[in-house]
Amino acid sequence: MTKKEIMEIRRRFRIDRNAIPRMRGCYVNSEKSVLATFNYVFGNIEEDERHKYLAIFSKPLSGKPGKNLIDIEFDTETVVNGIEHKLLMRLRDSKLEDSEAAEQFFQNIIRSLSFDGNYLILLIHETYDVPFRGKDNRIFQEGSEEVYNYILCSVCPVNLSKPALSYFPDENTFRDRVPDWQVSMPELGFLFPAFDERRANIYNALYYIKNPEKKHEDFVQAVFSSEAPPTSEDKKAIFGEVLSDSLGEYFNYAVARHMQERIRERIELNKSIKDAEPLAVTGKDIGMILYECGVPQSAVAEFEQEYEERIGEEIEASNLISSKLVIKTEDVVISSKANLSDKFEVRTIDGRKYLLIPIEDSIEVNGINVNAL
Repeated sequence: MTKKEIMEIRRRFRIDRNAIPRMRGCYVNSEKSVLATFNYVFGNIEEDERHKYLAIFSKPLSGKPGKNLIDIEFDTETVVNGIEHKLLMRLRDSKLEDSEAAEQFFQNIIRSLSFDGNYLILLIHETYDVPFRGKDNRIFQEGSEEVYNYILCSVCPVNLSKPALSYFPDENTFRDRVPDWQVSMPELGFLFPAFDERRANIYNALYYIKNPEKKHEDFVQAVFSSEAPPTSEDKKAIFGEVLSDSLGEYFNYAVARHMQERIRERIELNKSIKDAEPLAVTGKDIGMILYECGVPQSAVAEFEQEYEERIGEEIEASNLISSKLVIKTEDVVISSKANLSDKFEVRTIDGRKYLLIPIEDSIEVNGINVNAL
């Protein structure tokens, strides 16, 4: 799903825009015991509570694609014969009215997840009459021909609030507040089917994780019968390994700095193009940049080959750079703004390598200004 498609569905989760008929929930403790289940007509819930639920539902459609939002792809065999995929379709096609399917779905999640505390599984269904979008991006509600029928799941930690003093206006006093259980924003969730090219794609789902370092592989296997796809952080780490392994001595500080600068320039140029999707780059694109930075053609060719073997697809360019420049040696860590990378220089003096940092008349040591000399 593109960022624009994700935002189109996310905008549905407002009081005046949503058409959610039904919501199911399952409240589970850390021992995997079900504490409660519910099946609500969403419109019958008090408006203040619906606002809070809608905020929870919109969260699995937020974050950065490739980092928090990951595309799950189903192969043809899974779509035709996969038990997990058939269950997702039953939930969607029954509009969550199939209680047996809902119970089975909740149990699949409970078996696959291990939380330190309690958690709440929320599941909703909605049918969206997709308005016609003209070539000039104008929306025409009367031209709707596509109906997007989908389910969305959110898994939310439920934590006990901390003891505190609270003000009670009726008594005009402060006294101890009794701790209670509070629902937090989702830790993970998903949208099925995907909203690709503004229509349903049952061969894809959009998976959300709050923390990219916790992909919840067992959950992905239980719900989608799939391995957890690599996140942008995974791809970035692999990309770094490919650079180091293929380029060897040619991948020095100067090349790394210039490569980052070229990528950043391309991203800024892409941003100037109206309605452009985030810039994605291939191994060939990076190879061209490396060649421009002085890396020999033979080393560039080796990089491109290893890139295809280990990554083999486009990577969003913004995932390959950072807003900060962090330089680490065995004993020292230096952090600065990324656009100041040209302020640092690696130089060999008397046979020993140094990282040089130009300074003005004074420097600061542990918050104290001292003379540089």
